[in-house]
Amino acid sequence: MKNKTNPVKKNMDKFHKPRTHKDKTKYDRKSESEKMQDDLEPIWHPTEYDESDDLEDAKVVEDEYRKLNEFISRGI
Repeated sequence: MKNKTNPVKKNMDKFHKPRTHKDKTKYDRKSESEKMQDDLEPIWHPTEYDESDDLEDAKVVEDEYRKLNEFISRGI
């Protein structure tokens, strides 16, 4: 039995071998309708807007207004 490899050791070597690829059984599987939904473009209505853009614009305006008041108070 010296020439034969130990099957337990062989399996343990496989078990401890570093991974070279992702386990395909762990992939997220999507249904056909989920795949089709991913292909669609988002629906954007012309009356919709992103409020975060307004908030960012307001911050810029406030900062510029504060700087203007500093210049005015210095007499520049």
